[in-house]
Amino acid sequence: MSGLSSFKAFVEAVRDRSDLVEIISRDIELRRVGSVLKGLSPFHPEKHASFVVWPATQSWHDYSNGGGLGGDVFTYVQEREKIGFKDAVFLLADRAGIRPPNQSDAEWKRALALANERREMERLLTVAATYYHRALPPEIRDQYFKQHYGFTDDTIDQLQLGWADGRLFEHLISTTGVTHRRALGTGLFVPLQGGRVVDFFRNRLVFPYWRGGRVVYFTARATEHTGNEPWEQAKYKKLRIHAEQQRYISLTVRNDYFFNEDAARGAEELVITEGVPDCISAIQCGVACTSPGTTSLRVLYGLRTANAWADLDLLHVRAQ
Repeated sequence: MSGLSSFKAFVEAVRDRSDLVEIISRDIELRRVGSVLKGLSPFHPEKHASFVVWPATQSWHDYSNGGGLGGDVFTYVQEREKIGFKDAVFLLADRAGIRPPNQSDAEWKRALALANERREMERLLTVAATYYHRALPPEIRDQYFKQHYGFTDDTIDQLQLGWADGRLFEHLISTTGVTHRRALGTGLFVPLQGGRVVDFFRNRLVFPYWRGGRVVYFTARATEHTGNEPWEQAKYKKLRIHAEQQRYISLTVRNDYFFNEDAARGAEELVITEGVPDCISAIQCGVACTSPGTTSLRVLYGLRTANAWADLDLLHVRAQ
């Protein structure tokens, strides 16, 4: 087994042996509300429960204090203990009695570095999604998301559908303390001559792609408020990824994610739609559904046994 494979296998073994609900229940009281569990935030003082756990997908989100926190069991331990990803994995591995592979292996170190980088990008993308959602004007919410698409307020809030007002860069820098270089790594911004930076999405509806409680990708739809510049002509704009002309974007920002990938976990049947709005409509009706959105499928099978997708890594290989 290669270092890269053993690293991924180690992380997944720790994940499988670490029940998110059990771990969070040690800190706060969780009460069932429909298909989710809710409790008071363990990270911010509040009077009304806005900390949500999805047992089926082993993910959580803290909607208090701006709603920028969320993720999987590793992210929760990172936030609670104020430690990095590696330390969180090792802490949970020790509790589960799992021995880590050889850490001196070069591929192990490379895989760990990529995992840390990817998690940092996901953290910033999740903060961005929260900002977009809070920036959503009531009139845009009603005209497009509710009247045009037929989405309910619960759906809009749960998926944090949002609006790009063109002021994300300043918000991200001021609230997270990240460097300009790190912010540019998300693909959400465009550096101009003279050092000026502008948002890539402006005056567009924003659709965040959630996976394991964190945002992994974005698409944004044009509206009548979107500019007429040549670079704004596309109906949908996709989050940019690393390329020769965009070397400042992190190598870990990819476009092979499906919208609502978590629906594949535990589903016996899974509906696949061409567009993200159709997928959201299906989700709203209680249908397990996902959408390629940014990819074209070449080969796809085994949908009736979604667990065989192995966290969709198999599907990523078959998406291009």
